[in-house]
Amino acid sequence: MSPQAEALFAQAGCLVQLNRYSEALARYEQVVASDSRHALAFDSQLAIIDAHQTAGRDGAAKDAVHRLLRETQDAGKRAQLQARLGNIALSMGNAPQAQTVYKLALEGASGATRQAALNGLGDVNLFQGQPQAAEAFFKQVAFAVGQRPQDAELAIEEGVAEQDREAGIPLFGEVVVA
Repeated sequence: MSPQAEALFAQAGCLVQLNRYSEALARYEQVVASDSRHALAFDSQLAIIDAHQTAGRDGAAKDAVHRLLRETQDAGKRAQLQARLGNIALSMGNAPQAQTVYKLALEGASGATRQAALNGLGDVNLFQGQPQAAEAFFKQVAFAVGQRPQDAELAIEEGVAEQDREAGIPLFGEVVVA
């Protein structure tokens, strides 16, 4: 691995944490431009997508995902991209599209990407006001990360009790991370 690419990638991550997205994007783009086959190039492209979305540029993030999907044949990488596309679709309020791409992501996913797709399907159901359906997906994620299914139930109940469909999402995230 190139020390320069590694340094640029690390600098970009720090800049994202500081909300200096345009500078971070430039660093990630430098990693990709220097060698698109470098081990950090795909991760840099994912980070570019995430930075666009964090900055509220869902359209740019969506365009970048579609471009990479056209270029990527690896099933695992495609699943990562599809999970991100699901996040973008849900962020844009398109629950049916999000549901479709999360299901596609599950087909080629394993590990963390599988968990992200399952969590996304739970989020879709919360968005649509279907907490019982969401619970089934969140329980699968809790089981996969070694948490008790009751913790998923508690997070959903607390989120629904607040009458905020999205409140269950961060609460669940706290349970899984804890």
